[in-house]
Amino acid sequence: MRPTAYLRTMAQYRLSITRASRKDGRAATAMAAYRAGAYIEDRRTGLVFDYTRKGGILHTEIIGPEGTPAWAYDRSELWNRSEYADRRGDAQIAREVQLSLPYEMNHDQRREITLEYARYLSDRFQVAVDVAIHEPNRDGDERNHHAHLLLCTRPFDDEGKTGFGNKNRELDAVSQRKLGQSTVGEELRERWTSILNNGLERADIRTDDGALVVLDHRSYERQGIDLEATVKLGVSASAIDRRGGISERGRLNEEIAARNELRRRADTETRDIENNLQRLQQQREQSTEWTATTHHARAGRELTASVDAEHQSPAPTEQEQALTIWKSAQDPPISAQPNPMPTSPPPEPEPAADYNTLPRRKPDYDGPGFG
Repeated sequence: MRPTAYLRTMAQYRLSITRASRKDGRAATAMAAYRAGAYIEDRRTGLVFDYTRKGGILHTEIIGPEGTPAWAYDRSELWNRSEYADRRGDAQIAREVQLSLPYEMNHDQRREITLEYARYLSDRFQVAVDVAIHEPNRDGDERNHHAHLLLCTRPFDDEGKTGFGNKNRELDAVSQRKLGQSTVGEELRERWTSILNNGLERADIRTDDGALVVLDHRSYERQGIDLEATVKLGVSASAIDRRGGISERGRLNEEIAARNELRRRADTETRDIENNLQRLQQQREQSTEWTATTHHARAGRELTASVDAEHQSPAPTEQEQALTIWKSAQDPPISAQPNPMPTSPPPEPEPAADYNTLPRRKPDYDGPGFG
């Protein structure tokens, strides 16, 4: 079984705008009939376009600005009058906008965003917009839900013979070739991107890693992303791939997808390295801050102890400590003995004895050497 890496795994952005010109053999009546699966007889040429048996058409509707006449909501009448309004053989008879719709959405969600964009175009250029929403072709990619929006080139004017006024020249600057080069084209792409992303958010469409899907109308180069854009397969290439073969465009997309995957892995590894470096830097800064805080706290404690010591009495010497111990050993302590005040004068001292007047005593022993 061949690889399917090139197949998209989530909603993708695609908006294309083309001009329908009579010199290319195109008719607005035929285009409208085919896209809406309708029956329209072209009164200008007499040709009949019957596509009522065409399948795969999920919704059709005509959107008009405020004041749109009632006849404009009849598809056959609208496009026949539009054809009569342009007489030249090289006239540009319509603009067609093709939108890729997210296959992750259901039908009601896809219809909602399509009609919202159609109303924007109608009000923006004051023209009728014929909407047709198609399901994927059975021979193409089964995820290829898309919509065709066919725009008239003229606003309505009741005074005109056909009910249309002069052409809206602002639409002349809008084409697929100049879509990204004109201010109007960029405006149309930005508005569809906004509507599309809002719809994806309401539908809660997420990637495999749980993030909301967000699309961007800008190229990879404009976004600053080093990736290659894949090419559109088309009906023929899609049919070949679905039958198990490998079309030239399918093979090219596989190669592009493989190169993009290598770039994504390299970018992921680079981001991981940068995140690790940033985390280590933060840890280093926190460690430095903690060390500084601890140093300041220790210095503060030492300073406080020094100040307290200056305000305290000096430590007792060894002699003072010994005296204190001796005093505490007395019973009662000397400091606790009473010290009464004398109540009478002390007695006079006796006179000293006169040893010359005292009688002499004969010794009891009268031995030799004495006498």
